[in-house]
Amino acid sequence: MGDLALLKKAEVLEADRANFYKHSASKVLDPQGKAVLLSLSVAERRHLRILNSQRISLKTSGEADLGIVGKPAYEGLKKSFEKSLRANQSDITLLEKAVKLERVDVSFYEGLYKQANSKGLRKLFKILEAEEKKHFGLLMQSLKDLKKQGVAESTASNSRMMFFSLFKRK
Repeated sequence: MGDLALLKKAEVLEADRANFYKHSASKVLDPQGKAVLLSLSVAERRHLRILNSQRISLKTSGEADLGIVGKPAYEGLKKSFEKSLRANQSDITLLEKAVKLERVDVSFYEGLYKQANSKGLRKLFKILEAEEKKHFGLLMQSLKDLKKQGVAESTASNSRMMFFSLFKRK
């Protein structure tokens, strides 16, 4: 597969992820969780713009132009995720799906790296792979925290129910 086709495949993936995160944000109840998913959608749109410009650069000059890549917005995402700890089962389910998608995305960029002919394009795919790994780690930690909180809330709720059932008038 040629480099232009690899870029097109990557663009399709990033557009799909951006839409998934934006759509998921509309379903999440927790405002911080919603903000995090919208931030991920923005990050994936950024990847899409970078890939699109690289495809144009490759078409016109025959080489990728990494000057426009810049720094990822990872720190902002990390802070948003750390604040997002209200457990809700549908929120957890969406995060589990996002974790699976990011895991696939890491492998996807590893594969594109191996297939790319252009040195610049290989470097770009490594950069995007690293960003997807960060997204994956962030989502994994958030999922772990949400599940831990969900168990704590469930235990507290069950304890309250047990307490009230002991003193319920018969």
